[in-house]
Amino acid sequence: MKLKKPLLWILMGLMLLGGCKTSMVGQGDVSGTQRPDPAACWEEADRLYDADRQPAALALYLRCADDGHAEAQYIAGHMLLFGDGVPRRPAEGLAWLEKSADQGHREALRALGTYCYSGDFGVAKDPARSRDLFKEAAAQEDGFAMMMLGYMNQMGHGGERNPEQAAYWYRKAAAAGFAVPSVMTDAVIQADAKKRP
Repeated sequence: MKLKKPLLWILMGLMLLGGCKTSMVGQGDVSGTQRPDPAACWEEADRLYDADRQPAALALYLRCADDGHAEAQYIAGHMLLFGDGVPRRPAEGLAWLEKSADQGHREALRALGTYCYSGDFGVAKDPARSRDLFKEAAAQEDGFAMMMLGYMNQMGHGGERNPEQAAYWYRKAAAAGFAVPSVMTDAVIQADAKKRP
């Protein structure tokens, strides 16, 4: 009986001196008392997500997002927007997507461009902003954004109708490996025909 009490004090002392790290041994505390190492936080969030523990993963993605991690902002935004294993909170999800897009995150730019074009998820339908967001994503070689720019130029959505620009963007999308539907490539043929004498 006398050994148990000193042993308990020794164990408590070691815990206080060494810190108590459970799931991220040697990589920083994720309990909320300290800011975790961003890479470790991200890896743990991914591990939890892959293990179908979305609420715990979201908590860590949000912690990374708070620290300015653009990819975490994008993933947390979509988890909240779609209710991916967590309750849907569309307004909060969109706010995170906006923050990610503000940092130039390609997928966030593409997603917001799509939502601004369609008016989905409570986003105000704004084809001009959609075109701007797609241009930023296209600058990062996003094939879908290029295809949408082609379509928007072909139809005159979000700006003036411009068949030559439509053809340009369709070609770029195809060169980037994006399968452009044949109805859209007809615009390329028409634009080329107009250039010929």
